[in-house]
Amino acid sequence: MNSLFKTVRPISGYVHLMVIYLVWGSTYLAIRIGVQDSGGFPPLIMASSRGLVGSFILFVLIKSVWGQRLTLERTHLKLLAITGLLLFMCGTGGVSFAETMVGSGFAALIIGGTPLMVATIETTIDRKYPSALFIVSLIIGLAG
Repeated sequence: MNSLFKTVRPISGYVHLMVIYLVWGSTYLAIRIGVQDSGGFPPLIMASSRGLVGSFILFVLIKSVWGQRLTLERTHLKLLAITGLLLFMCGTGGVSFAETMVGSGFAALIIGGTPLMVATIETTIDRKYPSALFIVSLIIGLAG
C-alpha cells in the first residue's frame, strides 16, 4: 500500500487520542507561561514561534517518516496563507493576547465552549435545531 494512511490498530487510536489531549490541553498553560509579565515573550512572538516550530516539525515528519515530497500549487498556497493569517490573528494570537490578562484555565474554557456558542447562534439565527447526537457530542466535549 503506497499511501500516507494505513490501517491502524485500535489501541494505537487511544494512544493518539491521549497525545492530543495532553498536547492540546497543555497549549493554554504553555501560552500563559510564555507570555507572563515576569520575563515572558510578547504575545505575537510567542504565537508565531509556536506556529513556526509546529510547521517545521510537520515538514520533517512528512519528509522523513512518510518519504513524501510536499508539492503545492499556487492556489493552494494562497488559501493556506489566508487561512494561516486568520488563524494566527484571530486564533492563537488572540488567545496569546488574552492570556496576558486571564488564566489559562479560563481561556481553555472559553475556547472549549466555542462549539456550544456556534450551536446556540445557529439555532437562534437560522432556526436550525441540533440533532440529539450533536447535543450528546457537545455534552461529552464540554465534560472532557
